[in-house]
Amino acid sequence: MRVASIKWHRKLAWVAGICAIGWALTGMLHPIMVWTSPVAATRMPPLTPLDLTHAQPPATLLADKVPGQVAEMRAIVLAGHTYYAVRQADDPVRRYFDPETGEERQRGDQDRAIELARHYLGDPDTPVRDARIVTAFDNDYTPVNRLLPVWRVELGRDDGLVAYVDTGSGRMAAITDAGKRSMQALFRTIHTLSFIPGEAGPLRAAAIALLVGSIAVSSLLGIVLLLLIRRRNPAPGGRHWHRLLGYAAALPALAFTLSGLWHLLLGQDGSTDATPAVRAQSLDLATLSSDLAGLWQGFGPDTAPVALSFLAAPDGSALLRLVPPPTWSAAPVAASGAHHGHDGHHGGEHDHGAHGQPVSQDGHDDHQARLALFRGIPTGGSGVLLTAGDLRPLPGNEEAAARALARALSGEPVADDAQTRLVTRFGADYGFANKRLPVWRVELPGDRALFVDLADATIAATTDPGLRRAGWVFDIFHKGGFMDAIGPVARDIILMLAALLIAAVSAVGLSLLVRRR
Repeated sequence: MRVASIKWHRKLAWVAGICAIGWALTGMLHPIMVWTSPVAATRMPPLTPLDLTHAQPPATLLADKVPGQVAEMRAIVLAGHTYYAVRQADDPVRRYFDPETGEERQRGDQDRAIELARHYLGDPDTPVRDARIVTAFDNDYTPVNRLLPVWRVELGRDDGLVAYVDTGSGRMAAITDAGKRSMQALFRTIHTLSFIPGEAGPLRAAAIALLVGSIAVSSLLGIVLLLLIRRRNPAPGGRHWHRLLGYAAALPALAFTLSGLWHLLLGQDGSTDATPAVRAQSLDLATLSSDLAGLWQGFGPDTAPVALSFLAAPDGSALLRLVPPPTWSAAPVAASGAHHGHDGHHGGEHDHGAHGQPVSQDGHDDHQARLALFRGIPTGGSGVLLTAGDLRPLPGNEEAAARALARALSGEPVADDAQTRLVTRFGADYGFANKRLPVWRVELPGDRALFVDLADATIAATTDPGLRRAGWVFDIFHKGGFMDAIGPVARDIILMLAALLIAAVSAVGLSLLVRRR
């Protein structure tokens, strides 16, 4: 066994050693990106009250302007004015119409994107270098960001600051700068072999499995040799250091490789879009006959909703969703039957921004902002649902609507009494990588769940026991979750030292092979 172990340890050494060095060093980039990435001026979208006091019903106003079926219909505030924003299923760009006159605002979606980018970046003055729609993931806007389509807005700054924003919900999807993009490209090229095209996904997965597997097998053989070969006196030169470093690096190497392999085999490595593939809703424009002007007579300047959208009901009718301003009391929402709840406090994969902090590259405040972000920031509560025609409250309100939407979009057997609760912060079951909040968690048979985003009428994420176990294993053994008690900075420093040990023992081993030749 000793001879065979030595033989195969050496045979695998070239491939395993080079791959271990590449993966270890690029793995160290991950916390560096977290520490150095730009931080948003705010994590909250603009919460400007809507003014629809003179609005015509969408069905009347837009009958001769847009097709009969639309994928999205909402009201937004742009440059201090309220507009109807409409998106068709085959067009990622939204169209904006004055709710009183029906006049269309040209380039409205681009203007909205720029306004949102300035809001999140806290930069109202720097000229815009570029603004364009993004409909597919790439090396700069990776699948971990989840949201599509989004607008990419780049300001004319020396640091190449870019914001990706969703003009529908008003969410920020990502913020990057030139430094982060360079590190991210290097990380993805080596750590996830992103140079292999997306259509060759199985080939990429097989290549990573073989290469990472060689590291795992080589590490196991190294452990066997450490146990079988006992020396009374230290081996000469590099062999002594290879053995000494091996004692420290063997277990971290196994933890990183085996947890990474499992993550890869379950398709959770972030190389592909993890958002559930569901069809877009289809709204019949003729059903959007709400008398919004009459409804708005009951609102004052401080009580008018800050968001309005329409949802397709299972029977083909439409529902009107209103989101109250932060100054509203809980009474209107409580009266609607909505049930409030909170998820846990752990964040998801890395994406960088924070609540209430200016865009910056360093500083104690920015670091604390990142920590607050990954621990989970509560972001508002539920909305209120009314029937679009006669504006009557929906029985069961958002809770019932979440179950109905989950059933319609997923095809899953969602029971009418399925346990449903509001999630207003990121947690272990619904991590930061999912981007959307608030969402409704709808229980399914078999300890599964769907997370429903009523703001965008879509399913944000799914979870089941297998995915939860995979996430737990990856969090504990690949991301050092067992060290969370000492704080993320100390944890990441220890992980970087472990990766450095793996690179060092691999480099010494390769040098021994070179000398043997």
